Amino acid sequence: MYQFIRLKMLTPLGWLIAGLIAIVMLPPQLMAQTFENSPIGFASVNANGQNGTTGGAGGPTVTATTDSELRSFAGQSGPLIIQVSGTIGLTSDVNVASNKTIIGLGSTAAITGHGLIMSGVQNIIVRNIAFSNAAVNSITIEVNAHHV
Repeated sequence: MYQFIRLKMLTPLGWLIAGLIAIVMLPPQLMAQTFENSPIGFASVNANGQNGTTGGAGGPTVTATTDSELRSFAGQSGPLIIQVSGTIGLTSDVNVASNKTIIGLGSTAAITGHGLIMSGVQNIIVRNIAFSNAAVNSITIEVNAHHV
């Protein structure tokens, strides 16, 4: 049988203990973290001539390992799936064209030094990439960009 605690009387230590008890009491299937694999929120909205967010689906898949490769792939027109492999140190921000998926391979994909800019574009997915040490922003979404 579970005992209920009067929450308004808990001290900070009491809150910590209550939280730990709640976690321990959860069934294992609820403790496993799951990740959504389809667009949610605004990315799933049908608006502005775009039905949901598909990124580079339907386009070829390429792998970027350098600044120049990522910059070239991200700026191409048409759908494209760009896989980021390893750490890419950017020399300046990269402008991303519409209809791109930029996805990290494995657990070591990273972009450092600068970031990605999305201005006046649509239908872009960025996933599974660690960003660090950007001069301003790691991801900048500007004027008239949607379904990002």
